Amino acid sequence: MPRFIERRQFIASMAALGSTGLVGRPARAQEAFPTKGPIKVIVPLPAGGAADATARMVVASMQAQLKQTFIVDNRPGASYAIAMQAMRQAPADGYTLMHVSSGMCAAQVTLKKIDLLETLAPVSMMGTMPALLLVPASSPFRSVKELIDAGAAKPGSLTYGSIGIGTLEHLWPSQFSKANRLDAVHVPFKGGPDAVTALAAGEIQFMTPALALGLPMMQKGLIRALAVIDKQRHPLLPDLPTLKELGHDL
Repeated sequence: MPRFIERRQFIASMAALGSTGLVGRPARAQEAFPTKGPIKVIVPLPAGGAADATARMVVASMQAQLKQTFIVDNRPGASYAIAMQAMRQAPADGYTLMHVSSGMCAAQVTLKKIDLLETLAPVSMMGTMPALLLVPASSPFRSVKELIDAGAAKPGSLTYGSIGIGTLEHLWPSQFSKANRLDAVHVPFKGGPDAVTALAAGEIQFMTPALALGLPMMQKGLIRALAVIDKQRHPLLPDLPTLKELGHDL
């Protein structure tokens, strides 16, 4: 899986640039903005996930600074197509924004349904975040090697969750599965919270969500991290090795 993380970080940067993108052309420079409300922010994932939490923090700050009412509109499902349809139908006046994540960019590139750079105008970067390789707390696997050994010994026996076909949470485990001869089965969910809940319940064997989504359940002892999918360790989890440290190409 050479250069996958580099691509992930590039896509994340592009996504962050469009994380509050406008549909169509932005309002003309001579027009005052904002002069009316509310301003809608579409989040293409369910409430309660990492993307939703991030969007709500940014919205709270924007609302305080601009003195305008903001509304977060969660539109999950169909590998982001439902949210994208709502965005495309909105007037191109700057009063409808969208939180675009790296997963959304990856899905559109993979499925080739929407040209994000043609459809959206980027506004601001919100940030970047690594992913984690997670298993249920009840899982017998306590290392990446144990997970790989078990899956390779019985191909097709492992399942992994994602937030939809074509998302990074689907693409990376698929690459990981092929590289290690696991033949793991993909199980898509409507959103990250549903997938992580299923992981904690042992309904799937592993998944690779963003750190912000997995960390709360890790802290509750419901799931366990095997590695950080990045080139360097994360300050919040200094004892957790990276896949690169463990000898895996990223």
